Amino acid sequence: MADDSGASKEARGGDKPAERRPLLFGQNPRINLSRLGIGGWLVLLALVIVAGWFWRYTLGALYTGMATLSYWAFWGLDRAFLVPRLSQRPWLGWVLCGIVLGGTLGFISIAKIYGLRRARWAILALVIAVIAGVAFIPASAVRPTSSTTVRDALGPVVRTKGAVETSRGKLIRIRYIVRDQSAKAEVTIVIISRKNDLRVTEHRAGKVSTGRWHVERFECRLQPGRYQYVVRAVDEHGNSAVHEGVGSLKVRK
Repeated sequence: MADDSGASKEARGGDKPAERRPLLFGQNPRINLSRLGIGGWLVLLALVIVAGWFWRYTLGALYTGMATLSYWAFWGLDRAFLVPRLSQRPWLGWVLCGIVLGGTLGFISIAKIYGLRRARWAILALVIAVIAGVAFIPASAVRPTSSTTVRDALGPVVRTKGAVETSRGKLIRIRYIVRDQSAKAEVTIVIISRKNDLRVTEHRAGKVSTGRWHVERFECRLQPGRYQYVVRAVDEHGNSAVHEGVGSLKVRK
């Protein structure tokens, strides 16, 4: 009897292994997240957390390393391109070395015309050696002949502790601080009436140190009522305060 098993296998296309269904991908090329399951979602969440922790502690170090590498690379190029010898015009060293190196590279491309084909790399090495020798031989940098000091044109900033309350015949205590580049500042305290916005009196505190709190004490000769005090300052370069200290003053009966 004829064996029809072969024919039947051929009709069915032979013994082909069953196709395995992909874990995340079906016929659609997009990811099928429904196939992940609870375990898959937990693993994915853990990977996201680990990735966040990894970048939090390593990305800053990576940026710092790249910045450090860039700094030292440009420092070396500055030294090689004569910048320390041309401190007034640092760009001039880059220009001169660029012209010399560019001209040399242009020449070695046509060196065979002049019969220097074998010597072209030696010429380039010689030029680089001369630039390096000039750059790294110890020498004092060119100092600027004119002063580069920038004049202080910004006035001080004054802060106070706010409201003050006292009685006629007693002391007025006003706390304030002056912040400025100058070490000293001339301070004046002006008292203004809240009733008519007129200046009533002023007290000169003289020169005080900047950057620390001060307490100015003087006798109260004002009539009972409400006032405003303004602490004004002028630094050693004659700049008036860009922000004056302001506070309220109450004089009791």
